[in-house]
Amino acid sequence: MPLPPWRVVMWALVGIVLLLTPGVVGLPARGASPDVTVDFTASVRSINALTFGMDESAYGMGGLTLPTDPLEQQRISSLRLGHMRVDLELATPGDPNSAVLCGADGCVGRTGSPSGDDYVRAIKNVGAEPVAIIPIYRDSLSLSVTDAANMVKHFNITAATLNPVKRWIIYNEPDGAGMSASDYSTFFNQMHDAMKAIDPTIKVGGPATAWFNSNFLQTFLTASGSRLDFLDFHQYGQGGSVAKSADQLLAETISYESRINQLRSTVQSIVPARASQIEIQVGEWNLDWDGDPKAYTNFSTVWGASVLGRIARAGGLSLQYASKNGSIGALFETNDANYGVSRNDPLPIYHAHGMFTGQSLFRSFGKTLVEASTTLNNVEVYASADSKNIVVINKDLVAQYDATFGLTGVTTGSTEVWRKDENVPAFGPPAKLESVGIVNGTFSYVLAPLSVTTFVIK
Repeated sequence: MPLPPWRVVMWALVGIVLLLTPGVVGLPARGASPDVTVDFTASVRSINALTFGMDESAYGMGGLTLPTDPLEQQRISSLRLGHMRVDLELATPGDPNSAVLCGADGCVGRTGSPSGDDYVRAIKNVGAEPVAIIPIYRDSLSLSVTDAANMVKHFNITAATLNPVKRWIIYNEPDGAGMSASDYSTFFNQMHDAMKAIDPTIKVGGPATAWFNSNFLQTFLTASGSRLDFLDFHQYGQGGSVAKSADQLLAETISYESRINQLRSTVQSIVPARASQIEIQVGEWNLDWDGDPKAYTNFSTVWGASVLGRIARAGGLSLQYASKNGSIGALFETNDANYGVSRNDPLPIYHAHGMFTGQSLFRSFGKTLVEASTTLNNVEVYASADSKNIVVINKDLVAQYDATFGLTGVTTGSTEVWRKDENVPAFGPPAKLESVGIVNGTFSYVLAPLSVTTFVIK
């Protein structure tokens, strides 16, 4: 028997109410505590553009390098990096008119072409600021000082070669080369003074230790903290005979944040008058310094994104090693039949940057970090205000979370959802999943295991 018209209307109204009631059809229930909270009105700190950077390894297998490879330039440019480091040296030490060459072992251009100037221009052309490493001649302090000054003069003063470089690192991994902190500081102080005499606007950093060598760093700060512009150390997840489990590697990404904070306290203790002027930089970082199979998997994207989030939250700068260098590069150096990829295809660590910078697919993370937290185990959340993005990293290898987000400063609108997880090819870009509505400052979304999800608030 057909329902009376008034009952049809009644049940239609009930259906509409059910559809619009939070918690019934994909919307969180009113009063439910959110699993992830973001306060876009509560600023934590400014994020320096140099938080996202990369070392130009400059090996150039096959004769193609950043200055000569348009596809590599396009791939790097898409990451919107703040800075890139390159190793430079004078072709003729002691000659004030010497050409500048790439200084890395095996570097294409070490004998002339492309030149050091070409590398610096290429870095600028991809939208990044060049950071130059310069050598120490351990048997000659005077030559080291002379060449350091001549290098700054070449780039920043001489009209014929004017191609300004504003950030400089004196030497690389002196502790790994057996140099004492005291000897390094002697070289650093005199080279720094000679360089600043040529161009006082530059920033000069060191000691670029091979690991978080706290004793070396403290000795250096005591001797050179009155001059130093940025303090640099290197940190890899593992390397050599040390092999860690996936859970260990993921758990230890917090050390990037804690060590930057530790160094900031050390700077405050040793040179309090200059503490606000000394930046802290992780000048090399990656999953493994000599290669690990996990570098070819989605794990590396998740691990790298966590490292970047930790560094950003600590207010540090970073340079991921490297643009191209086997499994620890951001891009493949050559075609690789084992993985079905071509030269310049991204490795997973490339996408760790991209989940923050957007890699030309979506809007980049903003310049202001805001309060963000979660009650979910093994989950990290980072959010920015001026560009309202939320990066959520689920580091759990198996757990999936149906997360409820509670937002302050945003009540309505929608969010695009971009994700890298086990369902997305390891070398491929993040997938745009969908757009989700925001109602009363709330939305829900499932966080897949071992994933990075970027929510771009519209």
